[in-house]
Amino acid sequence: MNPIQMVVPLFAGLIQFGEMVNLRRRRFPVGLVGVLAGLVAGLGSVLGATYTITNLGTLGGNGSIAFGINAEGTVVGGSLPAGGLPDEAFRYQDGVMTGLGTLPGATTSWALGINKEGVIVGHSYFPEFQAFIFQAFRYSGNSMVNLGTLGGRGSSAFGLNDAGWIVGSSELESGETRAFLYRDGVMTNLGTLGGDFSSAYSISASGVVVGESRNAEGLQRAFRFDGTLLDLGTLGGPRSAAYGINASNVIVGGASLASGSFHAFRYDGALHDLGTLGGSVSAANAINSAGVIVGNSTLPGGMIRHAFIYDGVLRDLNDLIPPGSGWILNTATGINERGQIVGQGEINGQLRGFLLTPNLVVRYTVRPDGSLEITSDGFLYESATLSGIYIGLGVKSVIVAPGAIAGSRFYQARES
Repeated sequence: MNPIQMVVPLFAGLIQFGEMVNLRRRRFPVGLVGVLAGLVAGLGSVLGATYTITNLGTLGGNGSIAFGINAEGTVVGGSLPAGGLPDEAFRYQDGVMTGLGTLPGATTSWALGINKEGVIVGHSYFPEFQAFIFQAFRYSGNSMVNLGTLGGRGSSAFGLNDAGWIVGSSELESGETRAFLYRDGVMTNLGTLGGDFSSAYSISASGVVVGESRNAEGLQRAFRFDGTLLDLGTLGGPRSAAYGINASNVIVGGASLASGSFHAFRYDGALHDLGTLGGSVSAANAINSAGVIVGNSTLPGGMIRHAFIYDGVLRDLNDLIPPGSGWILNTATGINERGQIVGQGEINGQLRGFLLTPNLVVRYTVRPDGSLEITSDGFLYESATLSGIYIGLGVKSVIVAPGAIAGSRFYQARES
């Protein structure tokens, strides 16, 4: 099993501070226009958004993949080897990719998650006994610390929250694998759904853990852990897995159908099938506090995968980047509160991690009665930089470049 297969189950596979508001086709009295002008920098459609794409590059090897992004836009992942160079965990910040090194005695590393404070988790590979033996790490302050195991040889850390609680999987002394929660220096075995395997992939701000476990019948099932393991069920088939959870404890992942297909799902007390991009397989990897989901799906007629975004409608992210860019976006692995998305794609045949940043488009109408009507959904940012755009009657559009966004608080607008 190669590192990508191990760390990104089912093809691919935040600590959220947003708030929901309904802005679609809302009319605002003229007296509120000035107030809005002082607060709003832009309103752009997620579904119709275009994105600026950034090639994250490599640490000198022949490829890279981005696994996580925090609220500040710092990206983590792994750089692939070439010419004797090892796989190495990286942090991408302010346009610069920095290698994080490895645990002492290890030869490679992968960074899989990052929180708001910049604490990074992942695993390092130890070439013992001609086998893949990983051990989980926590990286902070330029120091990488081994989190240990539950008694066996290997472990991996897949995610963490802003409180620093870490989740992953570890071998037991018996050789079986168990999901763990690492908190205050203690690694706790979360158990299973009755079988011999479990692994935890994500944790919410309140400490709810999600992942997958075998049940007593040996079937792999998505779970939610909040003191006890809860089987989330499937979409009619035998299998499911949960990969992401947001601050509202909405869960995403993938589940099998009775037909044998495997589809991305959203879970809010019940499983909702998100569909595919025309193929038979999809998986949802991450969800932000606004409920925007990212993942990947096969296309019609084959096993080619494209990255997707879902906010009521499943869209191919390849349709939302500049045409002729040379990119094919294969999978989206993370999304933050500003709508920035990370994952892996191909640029001119080279595997590269990518960062998508939305270009926000505001469309609204100032009516003769002085009311202001917003005519598109999207992201609302606090700022005073564009107060003049509300002057005069008529239909107006304003493109807000990412650099013009002055605020950090954001909302996801939805139709009621």
